Formats: sequence, structure tokens, C-alpha cells
Amino acid sequence: MLFHEAVKIVFDTFSRSVLRQGRLTACLADCGVFDMFDDKRTICLLIDKNYGVTLYDCLSHSPYKEKFDNIVKQVQSLYPQIDPIVIEYIFQSIRFAWGKIKTLRVPKEKELFAPQKKPTTSHRTIRKKSHKPPITHPKRRSAPVRRTRQTLHRPSPQYRHYLPRTNYQPSPITTKARRKRTAQWLVSSLIFLSILVGSISLLTELNTLGLASYGAAALLLWIRVMRLR
Repeated sequence: MLFHEAVKIVFDTFSRSVLRQGRLTACLADCGVFDMFDDKRTICLLIDKNYGVTLYDCLSHSPYKEKFDNIVKQVQSLYPQIDPIVIEYIFQSIRFAWGKIKTLRVPKEKELFAPQKKPTTSHRTIRKKSHKPPITHPKRRSAPVRRTRQTLHRPSPQYRHYLPRTNYQPSPITTKARRKRTAQWLVSSLIFLSILVGSISLLTELNTLGLASYGAAALLLWIRVMRLR
């Protein structure tokens, strides 16, 4: 429902005295013509507070046009932040509902919080195409692999060049390393034998032999850890 249509319905339902009584805003709010942050509501509240009786007396007599235009100019000067076309439309709606005019111009509604359009430029931005050749991996020739039990774990030839190449070969055991391993084994055997003799000696109450065996085991353990590691 448009604003001027709602004003006419209010006048037809509650009579024109709503202007003099200061109930124009309340009656129009019941018609649902006001939106959030609506400038029309602000002007209607001002009419109910200061200009309702003046408008009623003005429109009740003839001629009224000059006095009516002065009221419109006063309201426009009080609210310079509101579009003058909106203020003019509100007062012309009151004239229309009163029966003074038959037609009026309805302004276009402005959308609140409307997304702003990005400015468009007339010229086109042309991106330079890079002439660098694409990076491609060189093809590697590989002999076909027959799928047997020994080669089932091998990857397919086209992905083989992504895997790291490792040729692990165990180093041969030298004579020095072999001698070191033999000495470690011999010392470990003597440590076990010394601990065994010491334990048997202590059980048979040969304390001196048992302590000597434990001392020898400790010495051999030190040699094994510090010298033969």
C-alpha cells in the first residue's frame, strides 16, 4: 500500500480530525506504511506535534495554497537532511486524501543498505600472456617389466623417476673388525663366568673367592664398555 492511499483510508475511516487530534502517525502505523528508519514517520510525528491543527484549519478554508506552501517550506528548512521530494510527497498526500487534488507524483523508494556498485571503466585491462614454455618432465625410456613374483613390488615405469635412487651395498668386514667382535664376545663370556663363580662361592661361604670373582667381573665389564665398544 502506498503512503497517499493509506492517508486516504485513514481520513475515510477516522475522518480528517486525526490531523487536529495528533493521531495521524498512529493511524498510519496501523496500516503498515512505515519502514525502519523511515523519514515519512519523522515528518508525520512533526505534523502531529506542531502542524496538525494548522494544516486542518488551512485545508478547511479557501484559498489555502499560499499558506499550505509556507508550511511545507518551514518543514523542509527544519529537516534539510531529508529529501525535499519526500516532504513534498507527504504534504501532497494529505491534500490528495482531503480531496483537494486528484493526482500526485509518487517518488521512487530508495533502498536502505543497498550494495554499492563498483565503478566500471571504459577501457579494458589486457593481461600480457607469458611466453615461457611450460615445465615438463623429460620422458625416460625404460624397458618393459614383466610382472613376476620378484617384480610385483616394483612401481610402474612412468613413476619410477620420482623415487630416490639408492644403491645400498654392505661394506665388507675387515680383519680389525672381526678381531674386535671376537674380543667382545670373549670378554662378555668371561664376565658371565666371573659372575657365576662369584655367586656359587658366596652360596658355599667362600666369601674371598666370591668377592674376587665379582671384582674381576666389574673390571671386565669396564674393559668391555670403555675399550671394546
